[in-house]
Amino acid sequence: MYAAKIGNRALGLSFDDENNKKAIRRAALLRLENVEFRNADLRELDCFVTPIGKFDQIMCLECIEHIKNDRKLVRDLAALLRPAGILILTTPYKHHKAYYGEAPSLTEDGGHVRWGYTHDELREMLAESGLTVLATDFISGFVTQKLASLRLRSRAFLPPAFVWAFAFLLRPMTMLDRPLSALLKYP
Repeated sequence: MYAAKIGNRALGLSFDDENNKKAIRRAALLRLENVEFRNADLRELDCFVTPIGKFDQIMCLECIEHIKNDRKLVRDLAALLRPAGILILTTPYKHHKAYYGEAPSLTEDGGHVRWGYTHDELREMLAESGLTVLATDFISGFVTQKLASLRLRSRAFLPPAFVWAFAFLLRPMTMLDRPLSALLKYP
């Protein structure tokens, strides 16, 4: 929605009809007319290439680790990019410390089917699809991951609104992620 707000034509895809309905309502509240939401399964993205067209930029955030045929997903995303298009891809780091209750799933049931990737593994997979990595980084660290585990653990015995509010109040601590992660050699 931010992309649409700053003047881009934007398309959001989700397999979850309820998520799309919420997104449509939020876009209407923001009076965004250049954003569209469609139901789509990323595992079948190759079926949507012609109907949805090509893009200057694609963001695939925290999805690839949920899909068994990750190489197909990357090929499909690459096929949707215009020449010189940019793919922004985020996924967990392969060697991260597990969150509270986190365990890989054997099936594509919405859970992670793998722990994640290293930068080198992603670079190799992207290169197979003709994509070049321009930059790599980490978007979380010690503090962010501890807050996520605390939030997950708290859900078992606290109301969701309280858990959200508590986690929100602690968000400013994330500015300590990089220095603490480096100091603690935290993966």
